[in-house]
Amino acid sequence: MKNNYKNLAIISLATLIAAGPFFGSYVPRAKATGLSTLYNLVGEQDEEMFGKPVQFIGDINNDTYEDFAVGSMGYDLDMGVNGIAIDAGRIQIYSGQNGALIRAHTQLYVNTASASAFFGSAFSGIGDVNGDGYGDYVITDPRFSTGEGGAIANERGRIFAFSGANGGVLWTYKGTEDYQFMGGNSSIMSARDFNSDGKRDVAVGIPGSHPNGEWRAGAIMILDAVTGVEITRFNGTKSDDYVGRSFDTGFDINGDGVEDFILGYYLNSDVAFFAGAVKVISGQDLANPAVIYTQPGPGTVNAFFGVFVQLLGDTNNDGRSDFAVSSIETVATLDWAGSLRIFSGLDNSLIRQFSGTEKDELFSWSLADAGDMNNDGPGYKEVISAGLMASNGAGRADAFDVKTGAKWDKIPG
Repeated sequence: MKNNYKNLAIISLATLIAAGPFFGSYVPRAKATGLSTLYNLVGEQDEEMFGKPVQFIGDINNDTYEDFAVGSMGYDLDMGVNGIAIDAGRIQIYSGQNGALIRAHTQLYVNTASASAFFGSAFSGIGDVNGDGYGDYVITDPRFSTGEGGAIANERGRIFAFSGANGGVLWTYKGTEDYQFMGGNSSIMSARDFNSDGKRDVAVGIPGSHPNGEWRAGAIMILDAVTGVEITRFNGTKSDDYVGRSFDTGFDINGDGVEDFILGYYLNSDVAFFAGAVKVISGQDLANPAVIYTQPGPGTVNAFFGVFVQLLGDTNNDGRSDFAVSSIETVATLDWAGSLRIFSGLDNSLIRQFSGTEKDELFSWSLADAGDMNNDGPGYKEVISAGLMASNGAGRADAFDVKTGAKWDKIPG
């Protein structure tokens, strides 16, 4: 029997956190005096992991408000006479205007090989790709396994594109390698228009891919958002690079007018065992990209620097987009306390570092670009860091002012 963990999502229109399974997910609303709650949503099943993840997904119902989706990667699907598919997964889409449920998706084409597929582990709005005026979206099924051809294809995963107008399937992409965990850990997002068709395309992480025989070197694949056909990909070069587990795009770091990518190599051991590392690469030619910046890990074992990464836009009013890197390193004598570092996109220098204050806190296990929450002027931003196990496991989200380094507000678990 499952333990009684039902996760919580508190949603608003200001910003977003996709926190871990025992903390739930929070999206705080910015106010001059602090953070407030717009919507309070609660999971239905034990260990459903409701709110893993949660994010805005575009205007799905064409009412001019951006809507949001909540994943439940641990949702158990009742298949009637065929029993229960444990951890099959579900995603629910809610109106940004009033918080009403628009629709829900559960795992499609379930079979006995696909239990624990974690449908809804990652999803993203992709804009209106079929020209009907409604925002469309993609959802991953990272651990889906099939019995096609009489043999099990283990955890190859799938990606579905859905119509915002009616929830119908627009296209499906199936993984091609066993245990590649395609699109797990929120690693799917809208990317720049790679094939010049006027539509933004889809970037998806494949951390378990083994290009050129390198085990778990990983990859980032670009799919045509209209057809689901692969356009290009970036491959990791060494075993356990695990490229695609943690990455982001959407901002231009080097000022060439093209959106770039940041990649977390959190298992990298060049500096110390699993110290981690991060690279920022040009988005011009993803198959053979120029490296813009490299950030090595902090030099301590098991720091896992790069476990989460994010491009933030300009945080310090210098006109260039900056980037954030999470680690779960030891802070002073506090094992697994964790840190969040913000680096300059202008010169790769450290702008701010925020760190956990509790042992096993897992500070910055999840992070979010909060925009200018305290109205301290254009070019400045706040960030929100989720401490997964803070406050004796209850969890906590902290909002930080990048300009001053001060903690601006918090949301307790």
